[in-house]
Amino acid sequence: PESPRSHTFQSMIVRMRSVYLSRQFNRGGLAILDSLIESQRFDVVALVVPPIPSSQRALRRLNHPLTAWWEKLRYWSVCALTGARRLRFEDSIDQRARGVGIPVLEIPSLKDEKKWRLLKGYEPDLLVLGGGWPELLPSGVIAIAPLGAISAHPSLLPAYRGSDVHRWQIRDGVSVSGTTIHYLDSNFDTGPILGQVEVGVLPDATPQDLFRRIRQVAGPLMLSVLDRIARSAPERVKVAPQPNSGSESLPKWPWGNADFLTIDPRVSARELERFVRACAQESFNYDGPWIRIGSQQFIVRICEVGPRVAGARPGVVVLRDGWPVLQCGDEAVVLRQLQKRGPAPRSFRSVSGRSLARREIRQPN
Repeated sequence: PESPRSHTFQSMIVRMRSVYLSRQFNRGGLAILDSLIESQRFDVVALVVPPIPSSQRALRRLNHPLTAWWEKLRYWSVCALTGARRLRFEDSIDQRARGVGIPVLEIPSLKDEKKWRLLKGYEPDLLVLGGGWPELLPSGVIAIAPLGAISAHPSLLPAYRGSDVHRWQIRDGVSVSGTTIHYLDSNFDTGPILGQVEVGVLPDATPQDLFRRIRQVAGPLMLSVLDRIARSAPERVKVAPQPNSGSESLPKWPWGNADFLTIDPRVSARELERFVRACAQESFNYDGPWIRIGSQQFIVRICEVGPRVAGARPGVVVLRDGWPVLQCGDEAVVLRQLQKRGPAPRSFRSVSGRSLARREIRQPN
């Protein structure tokens, strides 16, 4: 027969208490929090976010209702001036939580044991990471909640562990991605898997496009996993260890590495086009991917694969139908949008490749 203590816990767990952790301005993090709020089946007793650094003035303005409108207008103007697509995520998880009465704690690091007591004071049954956290959670933090800690990761683990996984997936040309919810353990993205959902990756998707598609399924998946955890309480859900295959942890996208960002014409045209899409930016603050055309260096913002140019040598940019074209093996890449390369990329407006072609590129012999 069920013990009185077990029955009491099962009754309480219907309104399972969770402390929610997320990075600020993370699409998946906000989507999952919205699902938890709207479901009314689980109590989010506190939101924990890392503070926005003083150097990130744009995000600080977006995080305050009195300045958010001005920052959105400023960003729109910058994109209009430079030709960048408006890809930035601008919804504040901080303001969303405060709007429904959820306490918000700004904690730069949970490696400080004094911060653990702040979380423990909320008596959570479970810790939920919905939008990542900038450091590995210490075992002492995970032990605060009797049901442990779970995290959402934007890939089909064990593939694509690590950082900036949307960019790496676009670069590699995956056709199927998704989201995974797993228990936290002593390493990044290696804990036992509680649930996964697949999404298709569109052929012309940017990392931001992929993030939006994954965001649509992250919330419902989290609710189903939390229901499973609630049914299993007071015991944790018994799941097998995560496989080790495909377990290489990926680094952050190396924006500061000029060699990495230099276009290599020796790769296939399709690899090069995917690499350009993988570098898609929310605004033109970063260098690359770049190429030399004549005496100038240009950042390639948009390109597409086209047929091979007869008589063109690989690595040489030539004209075809008024457009600059880079020959790569059996196919070529049409350079649709370019931006002059310099120490501050955002100071140069990106322009159509056609408008640069006549003065910078010669016809093939």
